[in-house]
Amino acid sequence: MLAGLAFLAGYAPAGACWSECGADVVYMFFHLATRSRQGEFTRRARSLARRSAARWLDGHARVPARASAEDVLWGYAYGAYTATRVGLDTRGLLRDLAATARSLSPQQVFGFHPKRQAPPSAEAWQCAMVGSHIAEGVGMRLGCSIRDAARWRRAMQPYPTARRGMGWSRWSMFYAVTHLVYVLNDYNLHLLPGERFAPEVAFLRAACEVAIAEDDVEALGESLDALLALGASDGDPRLELARRRLVSLQNRDGSWGRASDEPYTRMHKTWVALDGLTPYGRRSVLRPRLRATGVDA
Repeated sequence: MLAGLAFLAGYAPAGACWSECGADVVYMFFHLATRSRQGEFTRRARSLARRSAARWLDGHARVPARASAEDVLWGYAYGAYTATRVGLDTRGLLRDLAATARSLSPQQVFGFHPKRQAPPSAEAWQCAMVGSHIAEGVGMRLGCSIRDAARWRRAMQPYPTARRGMGWSRWSMFYAVTHLVYVLNDYNLHLLPGERFAPEVAFLRAACEVAIAEDDVEALGESLDALLALGASDGDPRLELARRRLVSLQNRDGSWGRASDEPYTRMHKTWVALDGLTPYGRRSVLRPRLRATGVDA
């Protein structure tokens, strides 16, 4: 894990990775610091999070007048979310974001209105859940909430079978389901009651089996991470097998993935592999209620 973090410390804040996805880099280090309880790993991740957030904020202190809805949410709000949580002064940026949100609608940001209509696809569902989580975290009022987006879990079921492999549509739903878990437990700060998410647990376990067979690093990392968040034991034999497979796929430089991968993909593979290898530890249990459709999560 320390080797993986050392790779990210050199790779993510440099060159194309930083220029293409700086806000993701900042959040990644913050997330790794909160996800782990492992002494030296956590201390290094926290230092990297604060250092990269300060660098990001230097170039993004205010929202430009003509910023697109996409840049406002996935660039400025996403970066501000992390910079605020590591203790930096983001008051001017947060004011700009709150003001900008008044001119944005869910349709502009997500392509549909989660409060009024079902997601048109798994990708749109994931986008609405994650975007709502970011917006709520920085005080932006977009006219819909995390609950408005997450409540469609029943409508998105039954989840596709994963027993015969996972095509693009199945993986799209897989990532939507992992992010349902993430937004409901504030990205691994809490446990969720697995018995109340039985369809998600079954789907994630099946996807984990496929990921083991296919050496899919991202699916291995996220399925492990989400299953632990839903109450799976660190000693679960299937999860132990998945972790051993993850370790076997680590490169000599500490990374996961290929050198030919796109910058974000290479970073993300290493990031989620580290998530999957981290013991979950003791965390409080949240029991979210998805009230909008009368469906209790």
